[in-house]
Amino acid sequence: MIGNSVWPECDAALLWSERIFAALPEDHDLAGEAELIWDQLADQDFIVRDTGPGRQIKDYIVRRVHEIDADADVEIQRVGRSNILNLVALGRGITLVSESESAIIVPRVAYRPVHGEWVPFSAVWNPRNDNPAFRTLLSLARSMARPAGVAGGPPP
Repeated sequence: MIGNSVWPECDAALLWSERIFAALPEDHDLAGEAELIWDQLADQDFIVRDTGPGRQIKDYIVRRVHEIDADADVEIQRVGRSNILNLVALGRGITLVSESESAIIVPRVAYRPVHGEWVPFSAVWNPRNDNPAFRTLLSLARSMARPAGVAGGPPP
């Protein structure tokens, strides 16, 4: 799951972290920047999905923009992941994506990293789950996890 929330009666393990990127139309004023900061993003029109992590992304945008004393404009769209990027290409707004999602090539969409912003990915499970297949999967996920501070992890 995205994030590192505490779930009652569950165990969790941080597996890896990825940088956060802004997805914006390639002709957007900010597309020429190497890296973006929240002061540049605060007055933008954001769009997010109504499914998956869309609500979390909306809450994140609102919180980060509020931290710089601005009001966020975030519109929720009833579309899937690829269609939200198509709306970005059409100039309907910008959105935030994880580093791995920035590898999705969509014509007329540019991705720019947001300075200092990382998103954690965690495994969450019921500690009473003794299913051998699950335990094997968890062990594999932990062995493949990148430690913090190494390529792919947030700065120490």
